[in-house]
Amino acid sequence: MTTHETPAIQDELLIEDIDTMRQLANPFRLRLLHAFRQPQSVRDVADSMGLPVTRLYYHVKILEDAGAIIIVETRKKGPQLEKIYRIAAHGIRPGPSILQGGVDPVAFAEVAASLVLDSARAELITSLANHAAKGFDPTTINGALGRTLVRLPRERAVEIIDELQAYTVTLKDEDSDPTDALYGFTYSFFPLDPAVDEPPIQPAQPKEESL
Repeated sequence: MTTHETPAIQDELLIEDIDTMRQLANPFRLRLLHAFRQPQSVRDVADSMGLPVTRLYYHVKILEDAGAIIIVETRKKGPQLEKIYRIAAHGIRPGPSILQGGVDPVAFAEVAASLVLDSARAELITSLANHAAKGFDPTTINGALGRTLVRLPRERAVEIIDELQAYTVTLKDEDSDPTDALYGFTYSFFPLDPAVDEPPIQPAQPKEESL
């Protein structure tokens, strides 16, 4: 068994190019990142997901090349060596080269939104479909879904952003049992574009007078 010199898990992994962000903005790869929060082999993760291990290798290679996961240990398993992976950082976000105008704004916005929302959408559809198949029995529903619009002064909006980020940290810090149900917590809080918020009022057309 070989133990690699393992750096501490970073708070954030900064991605400096849009193509790497696109590679990571994949629901299945994001699920793998969650699995590798604990050091595991690819086979360990495949077994826990009930999937053939061959389906994971391609995605694991992409995550490793992006620096999102690292090898923390190599152990002998039969005639082969088995690699143990772990996440490199608790979160992923675009780095300065992207944020400082290095990419097309629309391309950046699409990938950034996809990084969070595509995974949440895919998992939410699966969860809702499972509930629908059971006839939406109230006793089996243990999640929540909603959306609202609200007008706020900027100072209050900043406070809410801080509260959401702090709450996310609280959730991550909670002790959990591997046998507990896995929940997804997704939030989006942002100012709406005026064109979406309030469509321009069309001037009233003069009524035609009948002769």
